[in-house]
Amino acid sequence: DTASVTQPAEPAAKSGYTAALGDPSEAPGLALELWPAGSMTASATDMGQFIQAHLVDATDDDRGLSPTVVERMRNRWFTHHSELDGLGFGWFEETHGDVRTLWHNGAIPGSFYSHLVLVPDADFGLFVSYDTDAGAGAAGELIETIIEEHVSTPDPPDREPDGPLTRAEELTGTYRGLRVAETTHSKLFTTLQAGAVTVSIDGEYLR
Repeated sequence: DTASVTQPAEPAAKSGYTAALGDPSEAPGLALELWPAGSMTASATDMGQFIQAHLVDATDDDRGLSPTVVERMRNRWFTHHSELDGLGFGWFEETHGDVRTLWHNGAIPGSFYSHLVLVPDADFGLFVSYDTDAGAGAAGELIETIIEEHVSTPDPPDREPDGPLTRAEELTGTYRGLRVAETTHSKLFTTLQAGAVTVSIDGEYLR
Protein backbone atom coordinates (compact mmCIF):
# COMPACT_ATOMS: atom_id res chain seq x y z
CA ASP A 1 0.00 0.00 0.00
CA THR A 2 1.54 3.29 -1.11
CA ALA A 3 -1.36 5.75 -0.64
CA SER A 4 -0.21 8.72 1.43
CA VAL A 5 -1.07 12.35 2.13
CA THR A 6 2.50 13.11 3.24
CA GLN A 7 3.99 16.16 1.50
CA PRO A 8 6.32 15.76 -0.29
CA ALA A 9 5.12 12.30 -1.22
CA GLU A 10 6.68 9.27 0.45
CA PRO A 11 7.65 7.18 -1.38
CA ALA A 12 8.61 9.84 -3.89
CA ALA A 13 6.17 10.21 -6.78
CA LYS A 14 7.36 9.84 -10.35
CA SER A 15 8.48 13.05 -12.04
CA GLY A 16 5.89 14.95 -14.04
CA TYR A 17 6.47 16.89 -17.24
CA THR A 18 5.11 20.08 -18.72
CA ALA A 19 5.15 21.59 -22.20
CA ALA A 20 3.94 25.01 -21.04
CA LEU A 21 7.20 26.65 -22.14
CA GLY A 22 7.53 24.78 -25.42
CA ASP A 23 9.65 21.64 -25.29
CA PRO A 24 8.67 19.06 -22.62
CA SER A 25 10.61 19.53 -19.41
CA GLU A 26 10.48 18.11 -15.90
CA ALA A 27 7.97 19.98 -13.76
CA PRO A 28 8.86 21.16 -10.26
CA GLY A 29 7.24 19.25 -7.42
CA LEU A 30 4.41 20.98 -5.57
CA ALA A 31 3.37 20.53 -1.96
CA LEU A 32 -0.43 20.86 -1.87
CA GLU A 33 -1.91 20.91 1.63
CA LEU A 34 -5.49 20.12 0.60
CA TRP A 35 -6.22 16.91 2.45
CA PRO A 36 -8.66 15.29 3.01
CA ALA A 37 -10.09 16.78 -0.21
CA GLY A 38 -6.80 16.32 -2.05
CA SER A 39 -3.03 15.93 -1.74
CA MET A 40 -3.07 12.12 -1.71
CA THR A 41 -0.68 10.19 -3.91
CA ALA A 42 -1.22 6.52 -4.70
CA SER A 43 0.03 3.87 -7.10
CA ALA A 44 -1.99 2.41 -9.96
CA THR A 45 -2.03 -0.86 -8.00
CA ASP A 46 -3.68 0.89 -5.04
CA MET A 47 -6.27 2.44 -7.32
CA GLY A 48 -6.97 -0.94 -8.92
CA GLN A 49 -7.65 -2.37 -5.47
CA PHE A 50 -9.94 0.58 -4.74
CA ILE A 51 -11.90 -0.14 -7.92
CA GLN A 52 -12.22 -3.81 -6.99
CA ALA A 53 -13.49 -2.84 -3.55
CA HIS A 54 -16.36 -1.02 -5.25
CA LEU A 55 -17.17 -3.54 -7.97
CA VAL A 56 -16.65 -7.08 -6.66
CA ASP A 57 -19.50 -9.19 -5.32
CA ALA A 58 -21.14 -7.30 -2.47
CA THR A 59 -21.18 -10.48 -0.40
CA ASP A 60 -17.37 -10.73 -0.47
CA ASP A 61 -16.17 -9.81 3.01
CA ASP A 62 -12.57 -9.42 1.80
CA ARG A 63 -13.23 -6.43 -0.42
CA GLY A 64 -12.23 -3.91 2.27
CA LEU A 65 -15.45 -1.89 2.15
CA SER A 66 -18.74 -3.09 3.58
CA PRO A 67 -21.75 -3.42 1.23
CA THR A 68 -23.47 -0.64 3.18
CA VAL A 69 -20.55 1.77 2.68
CA VAL A 70 -20.32 1.01 -1.05
CA GLU A 71 -24.06 1.48 -1.52
CA ARG A 72 -24.10 4.79 0.34
CA MET A 73 -21.11 6.09 -1.61
CA ARG A 74 -22.80 5.22 -4.91
CA ASN A 75 -26.13 6.78 -3.99
CA ARG A 76 -26.89 10.30 -5.12
CA TRP A 77 -26.46 12.75 -2.25
CA PHE A 78 -27.13 15.97 -4.09
CA THR A 79 -28.31 17.35 -7.41
CA HIS A 80 -29.62 20.73 -8.53
CA HIS A 81 -32.49 18.99 -10.35
CA SER A 82 -33.72 15.40 -10.56
CA GLU A 83 -33.07 15.36 -14.31
CA LEU A 84 -29.44 16.46 -13.91
CA ASP A 85 -26.37 14.50 -12.89
CA GLY A 86 -25.40 15.09 -9.29
CA LEU A 87 -23.00 13.94 -6.60
CA GLY A 88 -22.48 10.69 -4.77
CA PHE A 89 -20.31 10.47 -1.65
CA GLY A 90 -16.95 11.35 -3.17
CA TRP A 91 -18.21 10.72 -6.72
CA PHE A 92 -19.44 12.86 -9.58
CA GLU A 93 -22.26 11.42 -11.67
CA GLU A 94 -22.06 11.49 -15.47
CA THR A 95 -24.59 9.90 -17.79
CA HIS A 96 -23.50 8.36 -21.10
CA GLY A 97 -26.61 7.51 -23.12
CA ASP A 98 -28.64 5.58 -20.56
CA VAL A 99 -25.60 4.48 -18.54
CA ARG A 100 -24.78 6.07 -15.17
CA THR A 101 -21.09 6.44 -14.40
CA LEU A 102 -19.31 7.69 -11.30
CA TRP A 103 -15.96 9.43 -11.50
CA HIS A 104 -13.38 11.45 -9.67
CA ASN A 105 -10.11 12.95 -10.80
CA GLY A 106 -6.97 14.43 -9.35
CA ALA A 107 -4.10 16.54 -10.57
CA ILE A 108 -0.94 18.39 -9.68
CA PRO A 109 -1.04 21.65 -11.65
CA GLY A 110 1.48 21.66 -14.45
CA SER A 111 2.32 17.96 -14.36
CA PHE A 112 0.19 14.98 -13.30
CA TYR A 113 -3.42 14.17 -14.11
CA SER A 114 -5.36 11.06 -13.01
CA HIS A 115 -8.95 9.98 -13.59
CA LEU A 116 -11.00 7.09 -12.20
CA VAL A 117 -14.42 6.06 -13.51
CA LEU A 118 -16.83 3.35 -12.38
CA VAL A 119 -19.79 1.86 -14.25
CA PRO A 120 -21.45 -0.13 -11.46
CA ASP A 121 -24.20 -1.66 -13.60
CA ALA A 122 -21.58 -3.03 -16.02
CA ASP A 123 -19.16 -4.13 -13.26
CA PHE A 124 -16.56 -1.97 -15.01
CA GLY A 125 -13.92 0.39 -13.70
CA LEU A 126 -11.04 2.27 -15.28
CA PHE A 127 -8.13 4.27 -13.88
CA VAL A 128 -5.78 6.30 -16.06
CA SER A 129 -2.88 8.51 -15.02
CA TYR A 130 -0.60 10.82 -17.00
CA ASP A 131 2.73 12.38 -16.05
CA THR A 132 2.08 15.48 -18.15
CA ASP A 133 -0.06 18.60 -17.95
CA ALA A 134 -1.76 17.58 -21.21
CA GLY A 135 -3.25 14.53 -19.49
CA ALA A 136 -6.69 15.98 -18.80
CA GLY A 137 -7.64 16.25 -22.47
CA ALA A 138 -6.18 12.87 -23.34
CA ALA A 139 -7.93 11.16 -20.42
CA GLY A 140 -11.33 12.54 -21.41
CA GLU A 141 -11.03 11.29 -24.98
CA LEU A 142 -9.72 7.88 -23.90
CA ILE A 143 -12.44 7.27 -21.31
CA GLU A 144 -15.20 8.41 -23.65
CA THR A 145 -13.96 6.05 -26.37
CA ILE A 146 -13.66 3.05 -24.05
CA ILE A 147 -17.13 3.55 -22.58
CA GLU A 148 -18.64 3.87 -26.06
CA GLU A 149 -16.87 0.69 -27.20
CA HIS A 150 -17.41 -1.54 -24.16
CA VAL A 151 -20.49 -0.21 -22.35
CA SER A 152 -23.93 0.11 -23.91
CA THR A 153 -24.57 3.76 -24.66
CA PRO A 154 -27.37 3.90 -27.27
CA ASP A 155 -27.80 7.12 -29.19
CA PRO A 156 -30.66 9.26 -27.87
CA PRO A 157 -33.77 9.31 -30.08
CA ASP A 158 -34.14 12.15 -32.57
CA ARG A 159 -36.27 14.96 -31.22
CA GLU A 160 -38.32 17.27 -33.38
CA PRO A 161 -39.20 20.80 -32.25
CA ASP A 162 -42.72 20.86 -30.86
CA GLY A 163 -43.30 24.54 -30.36
CA PRO A 164 -42.75 28.00 -31.83
CA LEU A 165 -39.21 29.31 -32.13
CA THR A 166 -40.09 32.18 -29.84
CA ARG A 167 -40.05 29.75 -26.90
CA ALA A 168 -36.27 29.72 -27.19
CA GLU A 169 -36.21 33.29 -25.95
CA GLU A 170 -36.97 31.86 -22.51
CA LEU A 171 -33.40 30.51 -22.48
CA THR A 172 -31.85 33.98 -22.60
CA GLY A 173 -29.99 34.72 -19.41
CA THR A 174 -26.86 34.25 -17.33
CA TYR A 175 -25.77 30.74 -16.39
CA ARG A 176 -23.15 29.27 -14.10
CA GLY A 177 -21.69 25.79 -13.65
CA LEU A 178 -23.24 23.23 -11.33
CA ARG A 179 -20.18 23.10 -9.08
CA VAL A 180 -20.30 26.25 -6.97
CA ALA A 181 -18.74 27.62 -3.80
CA GLU A 182 -21.03 29.25 -1.26
CA THR A 183 -18.49 30.27 1.38
CA THR A 184 -14.99 31.82 1.66
CA HIS A 185 -13.14 33.67 -1.11
CA SER A 186 -13.89 30.74 -3.46
CA LYS A 187 -17.28 32.37 -4.13
CA LEU A 188 -15.43 34.78 -6.43
CA PHE A 189 -14.60 31.98 -8.86
CA THR A 190 -18.27 30.92 -8.93
CA THR A 191 -19.20 34.44 -9.96
CA LEU A 192 -16.47 34.71 -12.60
CA GLN A 193 -17.46 31.45 -14.30
CA ALA A 194 -20.94 32.73 -15.14
CA GLY A 195 -21.67 33.17 -18.85
CA ALA A 196 -24.43 34.84 -20.84
CA VAL A 197 -26.68 33.08 -23.37
CA THR A 198 -28.48 35.08 -26.05
CA VAL A 199 -31.05 33.92 -28.60
CA SER A 200 -31.95 35.46 -31.92
CA ILE A 201 -34.46 34.21 -34.50
CA ASP A 202 -33.61 34.36 -38.20
CA GLY A 203 -36.53 32.98 -40.17
CA GLU A 204 -36.71 29.29 -39.28
CA TYR A 205 -33.34 29.24 -37.53
CA LEU A 206 -32.10 30.03 -34.07
CA ARG A 207 -28.80 31.79 -33.58
